[in-house]
Amino acid sequence: MRKFPLQKYACRVVFGLVGLLAGWGGAAAGLAIGWAADIIVDRVREDVRRKKAADNPTSRGSGSRDAVSGITEPFCGAELVCALAVYCVSDAQIAAEQLRACFGIIGGADWFSLCRPASEAESLNGDLLTECLAALIKQNESAVPVERVFTLLAALEFGWNEAERGRKPSAYLAELLGRRTVSNEIAAAYLILDIPSAASDADVKAAHRRLVSLYHPDTLACLPERQQEIARSAFIRIQHAYETVAAARGW
Repeated sequence: MRKFPLQKYACRVVFGLVGLLAGWGGAAAGLAIGWAADIIVDRVREDVRRKKAADNPTSRGSGSRDAVSGITEPFCGAELVCALAVYCVSDAQIAAEQLRACFGIIGGADWFSLCRPASEAESLNGDLLTECLAALIKQNESAVPVERVFTLLAALEFGWNEAERGRKPSAYLAELLGRRTVSNEIAAAYLILDIPSAASDADVKAAHRRLVSLYHPDTLACLPERQQEIARSAFIRIQHAYETVAAARGW
């Protein structure tokens, strides 16, 4: 059974408990403040890890180092994949969490640092990013974990509104590579819930409850509108993923 990562959610736990003293409304406000604080703390930790890795190059993976950012890519095209992930979810932190769930820490990957440049850009062109990634894959397909990339994109595209955002990057990438679009919904759903496909029913439900408690719109109502939009999108993906797993298990 997976252990609850208390350190990662420490601020939410502390602020939520303190807020509970003032009632359920205070608890909700405390969780929202704690959520924002945890993001800041996590980003500081990422910066510290990145600086340590820069001071000790021998501890990094064997990936290529980007000439502009100076960050080591865990595999060929990783920065493009990270930029596409940020384009899909509009938040570097959420994108980095999904990348960790999909690829792990191969090559000493610092996913947040790889995602941050894209999140700081004024705008991202999803079609252009997809075209660049497709060109790179055609040049050196063996160096890019293509199947995992498709699984990642399928996870990030849960709840995608084509009328508002246009075609899905995964569909366009498949078209550019001359591949048949294969549904990765089940694998993507487990990726979003951050659990293995062999997880018990109880673990699936526990993972869903944990994520809902973090991203439910009512919990984050006091955050700025932009952050609320990002959280709502994440909540939609979580619900879609849970419903997909539930249907596959015959619940």
